[in-house]
Amino acid sequence: MADAENQMVNLRKALDTRTVIGQATGILMARRGLDAGKAFELLSRTSQNLNVRLGSLAEGIVSAPEAADDL
Repeated sequence: MADAENQMVNLRKALDTRTVIGQATGILMARRGLDAGKAFELLSRTSQNLNVRLGSLAEGIVSAPEAADDL
């Protein structure tokens, strides 16, 4: 039972993270004039360069969209 609950919690976190990454990608598309692939590539590359989790970077962009201009 505990394993099933842990799996459900992990799946919920993954879904939430995916949603935030999608939102950040959309913000990058709008603010930087990128297509979806290029926006995700920029997000991913910046995450790696800064050594920050992709989800954390995305949360920062969603909470402060003007940060997208600095990537």
